[in-house]
Amino acid sequence: VSPLCPLLVLAANFAVLTFLKFWREERQKRFLHGAFSHYLAPAVVSRLAANPALLTLTGEEREITILFSDVRGFTSISEHLTPTQVATLLQRYFTPMTGIITDHLGTLDKYIGDAIMAFWNAPLPVSDHQDRAVHSALAMQEELGRLNGEFRETYGFAVKAGIGLHCGMVRVGNFGSKDLFNYTVIGDAVNLCSRLEGLTKFYGLRLLVSDAVRRRVSNDAFFQEIDLVRVKGKQEPITIHTVLSAPEWSDRGAELDLSGEARELYKAGRFAAALRAYEELMRRYPCRLYEVFAQRAAALCRNAPAGDWDGVFEHTDK
Repeated sequence: VSPLCPLLVLAANFAVLTFLKFWREERQKRFLHGAFSHYLAPAVVSRLAANPALLTLTGEEREITILFSDVRGFTSISEHLTPTQVATLLQRYFTPMTGIITDHLGTLDKYIGDAIMAFWNAPLPVSDHQDRAVHSALAMQEELGRLNGEFRETYGFAVKAGIGLHCGMVRVGNFGSKDLFNYTVIGDAVNLCSRLEGLTKFYGLRLLVSDAVRRRVSNDAFFQEIDLVRVKGKQEPITIHTVLSAPEWSDRGAELDLSGEARELYKAGRFAAALRAYEELMRRYPCRLYEVFAQRAAALCRNAPAGDWDGVFEHTDK
């Protein structure tokens, strides 16, 4: 029997299987590019396409740094604009902010009205995700300052935004219904990050980060301790901080020294001395933060806390 026919069959099988494998891999790469190109940096998408095994869509527990950003008073802003103007303003705002996040290897999760949710360290590992998230938040604030020049000229007003950052274990993967789902993160850390963003309004600050972020950051950012709080719906108190760039830290040195002294007096339960320090801060550097603590210290002077003072302030609003 001639061996030619079996050899031809084997060669044909090899050619067909090779073609099918190549076609399947190309289809998978196109799917990954289409699914993630709007949410991730191009370099990250290329890494995923080259090695799809790095991507876990079924869900896994992982430490993630989460960012929430929200435009202040957007409902009032919308009242003075047409729907088309609102859409144009949001596009001009979202485009550079999203670019900053993806440039720092972050993943855009979703837009929630005028808010942005993003996270780091998924779908690909990012070893310094806390640093990159803080860098992104500072860059977003700087970019908003530039955008406000355009907004004042076009709309006659400036836009303010608050940012919250937190780091913790979450479940990351595809979530939703059987027919409609999206790649996102779920867990208590997400809820806490949202609460931190909401507290930026209470303290009159642009950025608040948890102590979990502060402990893991190794870049040139500078932290100012703000408060020890128990947010709504949580039992464990957390220390919150704001982040300053190196130029801000240098320019505000005298203020930050005095603020640190006032903070230590408050934590030690020396409310009368803390009140005097915060009143001096209010006189020299008037802002919402020092007003909050001056009022709180005055109230504690009138009604001293019973028992041991732990310095925890409980927020009852989101």
